[in-house]
Amino acid sequence: MKYTDKKLLELMKDKVIRNELIKDNVIKDDDKLIEKLGNILSLKDLLSQKGFDIDEYEKKINLIKTNSHKFDVTLNTDITNAIKVDADVVVKGILPCPVRVPLMEKIAKFKNENKDYFKTVSMQLNPASMGLDWLKESLSSNDENDIPDLFVSAGFDVFFDKKYIGKFVDREIFEDMSSQKEYAEIFASLKDPKSAYSVMAVVPAVFIVNEKKLNGRKFPNSWEDLLSSDFEDSVALPLHDFDLFNAVLLGIYKLYGEEGIVRLAKNFKVNLHPSQMIKTARENNDIAISVMPYFFTNMAKSPLKSVWPLEGAIISPIFLLAKKSKRDKVKPLVDLFTGDDIANILANGGFFPSVNKNVQNRLFGNETFVFPGWEFLNDSNPDAKLKELVEIFNRNKN
Repeated sequence: MKYTDKKLLELMKDKVIRNELIKDNVIKDDDKLIEKLGNILSLKDLLSQKGFDIDEYEKKINLIKTNSHKFDVTLNTDITNAIKVDADVVVKGILPCPVRVPLMEKIAKFKNENKDYFKTVSMQLNPASMGLDWLKESLSSNDENDIPDLFVSAGFDVFFDKKYIGKFVDREIFEDMSSQKEYAEIFASLKDPKSAYSVMAVVPAVFIVNEKKLNGRKFPNSWEDLLSSDFEDSVALPLHDFDLFNAVLLGIYKLYGEEGIVRLAKNFKVNLHPSQMIKTARENNDIAISVMPYFFTNMAKSPLKSVWPLEGAIISPIFLLAKKSKRDKVKPLVDLFTGDDIANILANGGFFPSVNKNVQNRLFGNETFVFPGWEFLNDSNPDAKLKELVEIFNRNKN
């Protein structure tokens, strides 16, 4: 019997598995909660709710149990571990849940091939489901020595916030060291003209439509259609996926201004994780449209139909920042993160299109994307605008 098919209560008796599930934020370290849900939910149920790749997680547990690989232990990524005091390079960030395991495998392979280099590298790369709160305390410091030398994450949350990374970007302490001097043509506009940010790939926000819930309404093919008053109180959004939700707000604002945010709020019905959107789509509810990452649309089956909006998918970039003062020491890792192998994992394992022009993305070739633009991100105050858009959304939702 697969580990992922077993009930949670049985699995949590295994100390190794328990620690891994708690560390990956699959379940909280709460005995009462575990007792309550343990005989009801299988590990597969929880992984689906959290957006993990079930097959990959099964492989991960098997590898951990057989002791042939210890991804997080060998990489010192557990957030409960102290940063090495003698580390020459400190790496922190989050990785997309659907591809975190193969990414960690690739990093572990690189580590084993460069053991002397890794003796002075401290690395914490947690699943995206954990969010970035664990990191914000160090990023709130005004001393650049307190922040990571290399930082990886999707979204706009801390990268442009003047309380966090934004203030260090203004001081020009970061440098785009990417091995990709030119991005793939469709992503050429993502190259930072100020050469501070590197982009690895993008998380596209698209939507699925439940044709049985249209009830005579015109099939929506665009963000403009989704914002129509015809779909008031009919749209599911992943509000707790801050990276994607923030990107959607910025994208809608770019396309349709503050009025677009008001319309989005009025059409909003329920907050759901993308995996829940797929699972509940056939239930008796009024959700006609669900906004989600492109990755999840491959799970959609009739009567669900995936839509790449006519204006383009709204993107949440996966950014990488590297300190220019540590160029010689961080460059090997920058080359790893922006190289072909990891680009292939992101593009083909997770449906996260890569900017790497050597990689064949899982796209049809005519897709377009919505990005706020570097003029907006570098020359305005995107964090203040984002907070304003969140306020407008919350004020107008039903």
